[in-house]
Amino acid sequence: MLVLELVLEPLAKLITERLRIPTIGIGAGRFCNGRVLIVKDVLGITPFQLRFAKQYQHYHDQTLQAIEQYQREVEHGDFPSEANVFGMEEYTFAEVAVWARTV
Repeated sequence: MLVLELVLEPLAKLITERLRIPTIGIGAGRFCNGRVLIVKDVLGITPFQLRFAKQYQHYHDQTLQAIEQYQREVEHGDFPSEANVFGMEEYTFAEVAVWARTV
């Protein structure tokens, strides 16, 4: 096996046609026997688009949006809400309150 990284497509095709072993391309075009994409490029973790990669998800943008939404909700008092906290049964709270007064 031979890995061809950032090899021009016509050259990668020629090499693949001439060799008896498989070629694996990393940014080497369409004619290698197999290809590799780095997971952070596929998921869009990096803030830029590489020509030889295809982003199937825009993780970077989605992460920024999620962080900004979290910030807004905290600032406006929407998070945490009642659904995000651990409550306590009334009778248990009453027992703790009595204990707290004695300490």
